[in-house]
Amino acid sequence: MVPPGRPIRDVLREMPPDAEEALPAKSDDLLLSSERLDNHKPRQRTLAISREAEVALLGAMLLDSGTIPFAANVVNKADMFAFPGHQLIFNTIMRLHNEARPIDLVVLRDELAKRGMLHAVGGPEYLATLVDSTPSPANAGSYAQSIRDAYMVRGVIETCLKIVDRAMQGPEDSDRFRLEVEQILRGFLRRC
Repeated sequence: MVPPGRPIRDVLREMPPDAEEALPAKSDDLLLSSERLDNHKPRQRTLAISREAEVALLGAMLLDSGTIPFAANVVNKADMFAFPGHQLIFNTIMRLHNEARPIDLVVLRDELAKRGMLHAVGGPEYLATLVDSTPSPANAGSYAQSIRDAYMVRGVIETCLKIVDRAMQGPEDSDRFRLEVEQILRGFLRRC
């Protein structure tokens, strides 16, 4: 067992040279020797985000307000957007829509400026890129589904990390740990 706070690399380097010979034949699948550890390249990981879909959906909502109710059925909360600026824009569009106010680039810009949020979302230039970067408002459903899918994957990752973190704390009672895992999973499923 690796002592807390000690990198596994240090522990492996301190192993006697013949210690690996005493390990089971498949040990190289489970442990990295100090030589393999130095040459190990971490897997490339990509975040579960779709910036293009977020931009395209927000642009579609600005270009065609008829897409807003449909988009809101699929993307029903701002935190489904990965980017905080997009969350602010989405909330503002939804507020304008719920107030039955007209929605376009100028109205959105003025509303964000009035609330002191225009700079936080990237300014008027960024808002213009939302419209310019939208291939077609007719595809709003696909953009919304891509955002929802990425949100779900981020949620699975976050949930799994919570479970791994709890498991790494060394639960003393396996039945209680199982109940904690079930509770974490139920919390995730309620959010989705």
